[in-house]
Amino acid sequence: MFRSLAIVCQCANVSRGCLSQAIQSGHCSVETLGAATGASTVCGSCKPLVTELLGNTVIEAEPDAKVLVSTAVVTLLLAFAFLLLPAIPSADSVQLPWRWDALWRDSLLKQITGFSVLGAACLISLISLRKRTKRIAFGAFPTWRGVHVVLGTLVLGTLVAHTGLHLGDKLNLFLMLDFLALLLAGTLAGATIGLQHRLPSYTTKRVRSLSLWAHILLLWPLPALLGFHVLKSYWF
Repeated sequence: MFRSLAIVCQCANVSRGCLSQAIQSGHCSVETLGAATGASTVCGSCKPLVTELLGNTVIEAEPDAKVLVSTAVVTLLLAFAFLLLPAIPSADSVQLPWRWDALWRDSLLKQITGFSVLGAACLISLISLRKRTKRIAFGAFPTWRGVHVVLGTLVLGTLVAHTGLHLGDKLNLFLMLDFLALLLAGTLAGATIGLQHRLPSYTTKRVRSLSLWAHILLLWPLPALLGFHVLKSYWF
């Protein structure tokens, strides 16, 4: 009984019992089962479980699998650059044709990159509503998920220009660490979904669940940290 009540598709709130009844009614493919119950039609991350319930062993790749995996690689490289590499040194002469340190030392440029990061972060949050709000159904979810992960990677690239790989200290350090952890958790979730056709279903489910929850929990302190960061930058 408890197994039949287990939720397989979190997006559409479809239980295993509901799927079993649909299968018994003749819906014997992922597509027809999705049309009948809504399972795997939103984010698609439960598709391996739905496939297993149908008795199949071959799981098809997500439409945006290449985007998810490629952006994951770039994001990981940028994140580890922040965590492991020394900060980019400042230019040692005013005679240089281009002073790269102006990106994170010039007030105007720093404001441009800073507000670009803030705007992109807000846009990413709005895109995430496509999954969690059923009334928002414009466009295919894999397309918006692809936009979501690409924006995340671009945000991290912009942070390189904004900070010069300086993590900062005190409040800025907490903000950077939370932001990097948030991106790494989201990257892990995205990469797992992108590779779910090559991974064992149990591994996919476990890693995706943990990384998505970490991604959501790490998001909560970010608005407050960003707010204090902006206030501190203009107040002092």
